[in-house]
Amino acid sequence: MRRRVPAEGGAVRAVVAVGLLYGLACLLPAIRCRAGAAPADGWDFEWGRHPGLALLLWGWGGGNNGAPWSANVALALGAWCLLAGRRRAALLGGVLAAVLGLTTWWVRRSDTLLVGYYLWQASHLALAAGAARALARRPRPARP
Repeated sequence: MRRRVPAEGGAVRAVVAVGLLYGLACLLPAIRCRAGAAPADGWDFEWGRHPGLALLLWGWGGGNNGAPWSANVALALGAWCLLAGRRRAALLGGVLAAVLGLTTWWVRRSDTLLVGYYLWQASHLALAAGAARALARRPRPARP
């Protein structure tokens, strides 16, 4: 059985960077909707700009938003894994979050995506990069 290594300073810094990017993405406008673009499921993002926090809280509930929204779950699990010393799982979580986040381009038109979306996507990439760096810097066992 492999031993888990507790989080190092680099892993903690990576998670802090992910949190800052994610927090900014929640505060800033992430999508722009046009009149008549509301989904038919009852909850609609009506005309105007919507911050990332609105998408986080209500974006899971309708239309084709399930795959992009699930990137939040992969990001949270990946960050937890990185802090717990599970570097490979953290890398997988970051890559999965980035791929799921890119499905937004399938759900929405690219001209409706605003700075909040790109910061959200950057938080996924920051997790993947931080986990990859932590994985590359892990101590190797000494050879006899």
